[in-house]
Amino acid sequence: MDWSWVLTLFSCWGRLKAPASGGCDVGPVCHCVRGTGACYALGTPGGLIEAAGSAVTLRPEWQGVVPPMVAPVVAARRGVDLNPLDPKRDGARLLAFVWADQTLRLARLQAALGLAGGGGVVDEGDAADWLEARLQARHPGQAHLVYHTIAHQYFPPTVQARIEAAMAAAGARASADAPLCWLGMEADAAGPGAAVTLRIWPGDIAVTLGRAGFHGEWVEWRGMGD
Repeated sequence: MDWSWVLTLFSCWGRLKAPASGGCDVGPVCHCVRGTGACYALGTPGGLIEAAGSAVTLRPEWQGVVPPMVAPVVAARRGVDLNPLDPKRDGARLLAFVWADQTLRLARLQAALGLAGGGGVVDEGDAADWLEARLQARHPGQAHLVYHTIAHQYFPPTVQARIEAAMAAAGARASADAPLCWLGMEADAAGPGAAVTLRIWPGDIAVTLGRAGFHGEWVEWRGMGD
């Protein structure tokens, strides 16, 4: 089945650095949201995965298997943070968190800030409270993807446990026509970089997709396997 995707992002960056990257994290790789021009593209050894009008291209050093050359269609997206920033008002603050000699990162962030807010919404709130409420809705005919990058590891254990319980409960309600996916990029003990993991319901299938540099500078991709 050719899915359209409902995207859900949670972040804890309001406690640490820049909340949800001012909305940039709500515009994930290689998607184009219907009715907006907010698109990212991904460069791989197999070519560019992109949607029409992609304005930001991520080109990590790629190792491992080549992913399918298919750009997903995103039907809706929403994120949460304790202290959301406005990409236009707070863009300079966000740029200040990047070292001045990291010119490629600065250029990507500047381009992404130009897209942020073009269809994605970042709510103010606690990740566990917000996710528990958001997961009550089912999306027949669509795949619901909950994702986070370098965020979950910073939550208190009680919040992590509530998120795990909420995902498990929602997974138990998932079906073949309304699957639930949980994608994470978080540090672990294995190193280098962060583990990229995926859980899929129904069936609670767990897959380690690979590893990635903390700032996306490289990807070691295994994919779903055979």
